[in-house]
Amino acid sequence: MRPLEVGVLEPAADAANTAQAANSIERMLCHGIAAAHFMAMRLYKATQDCLVCLPYQQQQFDEVARLTNAVARQLEIYQTGCLTLQKLKTGVRQQVLVQHQQVNVGSRCALDSRLLSETV
Repeated sequence: MRPLEVGVLEPAADAANTAQAANSIERMLCHGIAAAHFMAMRLYKATQDCLVCLPYQQQQFDEVARLTNAVARQLEIYQTGCLTLQKLKTGVRQQVLVQHQQVNVGSRCALDSRLLSETV
């Protein structure tokens, strides 16, 4: 199925434009984010349609549970994509600082801004 047939092409292009995608990676990420959101909304609609059907049967409940899980997975993909785009746009880097302290018998050590006595 082509993007035009799915109906996600216009929202994907709009997302890339709104996010001011500076390169092809950011544009592709915006397109993927838009597609994940679009599919989540279609799956949500299918879930709602399934709930409207009467009378309820176990088979319908199973289908609603399956669709709800699919919505949750798509929204997780969407949210992860948004975080990735934010990191790409802001250049955020994670830095871990490891500090080692030598604690001798009978000495005092500051942990979490509290002074603790070491009794070994």
